[in-house]
Amino acid sequence: MEPEKNILPLIKGTSKPLCFTQHHESIAVGEESGQLLLINKHDPSQHFRISTGKTDKTVGLKLTEKVLARGGAEGTVTLWDPRLLGAPNPIHTFNRTPALT
Repeated sequence: MEPEKNILPLIKGTSKPLCFTQHHESIAVGEESGQLLLINKHDPSQHFRISTGKTDKTVGLKLTEKVLARGGAEGTVTLWDPRLLGAPNPIHTFNRTPALT
């Protein structure tokens, strides 16, 4: 069986996948629960579940070599360095600010 075919059971095990992004050898999946799943496409046994600390739906994702960005339904954007997923602390979280009137 090709390694890429082993990814589907991981995704089906998520709360509810809402968005996907990929970069080179990795796929990131944003879940309805707010959590993220980062999977190595060529070795799905190498995957990380990232607790975002948020409970809002993940509505946007972008993965590059140096940044994993997550947009939440409540207006927050959180950034991680995917190279440091042994200790997946966010680099920064941007919160939506109220509009000035």
